Amino acid sequence: MPNSFGGNLKKSTVANLLLGPMVDRTDGNVIEESLLIAPRNVHLVKNGLFTGALKDEASNATHLGYGVYSIAVNATDTNTAGRLSVIVNDDATDAQPFHAEYFVDATDSYMWATSNNHDWSMKPQEINISGSGDAISLIGNRGITISSLNEAIMVGSLLGEGVSISSATHEALTLVSGSTTDPAVTIRAAAGAIKIDATNGQAVAITSLSDEGLSVTAGGSRPAAIFNKGPGAPTYDIEGVQDSVNVSTLSAYAATQVGGQVNAQLNTAIAEPAVGVPTATGSVRYILSWLWAAFRNKGSMSKTSGNKTFHNSSDTPLAKKVATDDGTTYTEDEMSSI
Repeated sequence: MPNSFGGNLKKSTVANLLLGPMVDRTDGNVIEESLLIAPRNVHLVKNGLFTGALKDEASNATHLGYGVYSIAVNATDTNTAGRLSVIVNDDATDAQPFHAEYFVDATDSYMWATSNNHDWSMKPQEINISGSGDAISLIGNRGITISSLNEAIMVGSLLGEGVSISSATHEALTLVSGSTTDPAVTIRAAAGAIKIDATNGQAVAITSLSDEGLSVTAGGSRPAAIFNKGPGAPTYDIEGVQDSVNVSTLSAYAATQVGGQVNAQLNTAIAEPAVGVPTATGSVRYILSWLWAAFRNKGSMSKTSGNKTFHNSSDTPLAKKVATDDGTTYTEDEMSSI
């Protein structure tokens, strides 16, 4: 029985199988070019399991030349991954039986195996790696080195995380860009590009030896960055902001928040000034406390000593001024201690 290996087939798809040359049953030499090979003459053994199955596709074989015939198969014929044995007899048993072996690949691996350039621009689930332990374990100076003129890696996920990276010690992921103009990472998303959760410690720690540690730019009408407090946190705080923060335009929400903070400070009670001479310079709170004390509280003027005395709300003297009047000019000296 002549036999051959026909190659790979894609699982559950139609295909045309080439079988032959078909030769005379008696002498095994003469080429048979006018055989009737009907579906009932084509037996299929799927992955080593002989069930007596015949070709499901309904057409007869077509002679191509030199005793080689094309036999069409459909998705039912190729629905089992693994070895596919095809055994052919002609209807009149004029030719020797012919046996051909094929290998039926799962849809995803077939595309890679039959590609001329092994294009890895694959469809969803092109590669599926699973296991109870590590799906992939890479050990070496460089576990993976990827070079690309465009995106080296594109990761997408319809549900859940596209990439989950964890490390017991050291960095889970380090990204370095060799370009002086292009970023190490570019992330685009229709919704949140990055979601970062931290059970303990900082969600993000950013260190920069030069330039900005973090640069956030918004190209649309939405804010460049939004900071929300965590559950149970007392305030919306951004800690560790040094030097200055430049605010050019506030959104309506931000303006309301800033206004609320300013009003809260203005509504905070100011303590009364302490006994003693007020300093030449002071904070707004300090200055306002003395102005309010002088306006509200008791003041006394001694004809004998010429002292003008300022008091607190408990009538305790705070400080005094010496006042003089020579009939032409009324003068009050700087405050002095009581």
